Amino acid sequence: MNRFRLPCDIRRLIAIVPLFIVIAIAPSAHACLWDNDTLAQERARMPGVHEAVIGFFPVHSPAYDEWRIADRLRRLDELPDDDPARLPLYDDLAVSYDRLERSSEAIEIMERALAMDPDRYETLANLGTVLVHAGRLDEGLVHLRRALEINPEAHFGRERYQILVIDWARQSMTENGWMPPEESFEIYLLVIKNGQSVVEGDDLITNRPIVVEGIDPESISYEEAREAIVGMLRFGRADSPILLAALGSLLERRVVGKPTQQRLAAYAYLTAAEGARETGWTYAAKYYTEQARDAIRMQENVPWEKLEENYRTERPQALELRALVAADEARWIAAGEPVDERFQEKWLVDDLPVSLQTVDHRTFAGIEPAQLLFRIVTGIVLLILMLFVLSRYAQRNSDNDKIMEDENHVMDARTTKQHP
Repeated sequence: MNRFRLPCDIRRLIAIVPLFIVIAIAPSAHACLWDNDTLAQERARMPGVHEAVIGFFPVHSPAYDEWRIADRLRRLDELPDDDPARLPLYDDLAVSYDRLERSSEAIEIMERALAMDPDRYETLANLGTVLVHAGRLDEGLVHLRRALEINPEAHFGRERYQILVIDWARQSMTENGWMPPEESFEIYLLVIKNGQSVVEGDDLITNRPIVVEGIDPESISYEEAREAIVGMLRFGRADSPILLAALGSLLERRVVGKPTQQRLAAYAYLTAAEGARETGWTYAAKYYTEQARDAIRMQENVPWEKLEENYRTERPQALELRALVAADEARWIAAGEPVDERFQEKWLVDDLPVSLQTVDHRTFAGIEPAQLLFRIVTGIVLLILMLFVLSRYAQRNSDNDKIMEDENHVMDARTTKQHP
């Protein structure tokens, strides 16, 4: 009798039965094989970025800046007019004035510093920055370019990327506020590096070569750009919609063989939208909320509602941290304590007194229980169907073997009669 052997097609079906089951019950992970990191993995890979995009880092209070202005003015009164020790005090004054949006006073102070030392890097960088914040972009860029010439590698070449962000953003400044540029900051950098237009599929992303004065295209690094913008957020305007939008596009950047940071990008866009709303840039607020949705659209295991809910859990922690810092500074000022020293001892440390309570956006549910039940039932039905088909084939093979065996017996009997 022939050994029972399943046809080749059936053996293939048996091999893929587990695949049918997995597809039936898995939470659609197949749609995002190119990025299935959890937020915690992204955070570990790029330390500091998570905190930066939601603003979870110590920020001085307005009361501190008022105190520092009085303190530095008192110290200046004690120094001769030509004493170089005045220069760091001018820096402190200008930064505090700028944070309090007292731009004219910040500019005046830095112009005094410039008169003392026209080639001092810190003076040029600070003067350029306060001029830009005051809306005097062209004047500010002159000083930032000069600072970059003097010290091109300071702060990861932060001035280089500050110049690039300004050039990218200024093209869409209007009387009604800032409108998101046609190309993202990441595409803008790509065009500068390539020196030509960028085509993606059938879509022309930009049709203009971009040349930025004072910037060598070969000096541009996406990694340095991220680090520089995180630094600008931490040590400058913590909730700047423009900086956050630029950072979001860099976090979304796709490189073959490397993971992206889609969820961190979504967070950056959400904080950018929040800052735009507070600034009165209504269109930018709506635009970057949609950008946050788009950032995770291909990640079906990260439902938008869940990510937004988690953001609303984490973002308030940043504001609470700022409130704690403000309370400390108010107490130190009232007690006449050395505020700068106390701040550095408590808040400029590797491990903050409070930590960010993060949440993972992934759930085995990315699906509802009813959907999960449907998938499990579908898997069971597929399994039963496969077993039924297999049993029919097995039965048919068994019947064929029996018929062949009977025919062989008949043939043997005839042969015996013919040749006894």
